[in-house]
Amino acid sequence: MASGGLLLLLGFLTLWAELTPVSGQDRPQFCLLPSDPGPCKSNINAFYYSPPSNSCQEFIYGGCQGNANRFKTKDECHYACVEKPGECPQGPQQQQQQQQQQQQQQQKRPGLEKCQNDWICPGEQKCCRYGCLTECRDIVYTVHGSPTKRPSQIATPVRT
Repeated sequence: MASGGLLLLLGFLTLWAELTPVSGQDRPQFCLLPSDPGPCKSNINAFYYSPPSNSCQEFIYGGCQGNANRFKTKDECHYACVEKPGECPQGPQQQQQQQQQQQQQQQKRPGLEKCQNDWICPGEQKCCRYGCLTECRDIVYTVHGSPTKRPSQIATPVRT
């Protein structure tokens, strides 16, 4: 009975270790794969992440095989490989605190950078830039449109 509980605990610890985000993790490895249409002949619009341009590009997927660097939408690609979702905090109070921190940091070491991109930051944190200072910060979720789509214009009635 005790060995069953020990095995269960070991299983939970293993699962926890696999699912816990690792600090300093770079963007997912599948983002670095080349676009791969696969051998099939369907013409399906898809998106892949292009490391040289740090952007999501459209390509034609054949419908089978291929690789994991394939997304149905540009947004899915963007949030998987270009940047993490959410926004850096920038309210008036946070901005004032950031300016004070920035001045203190610049006095210690000018041009201090604690992160270069979102994927260096742990968990759901983003690499936020405040002047010359960059640092990993907890994100703020805001409700607005897609990062890759422009808002559509509202049609106005034509007067006759």
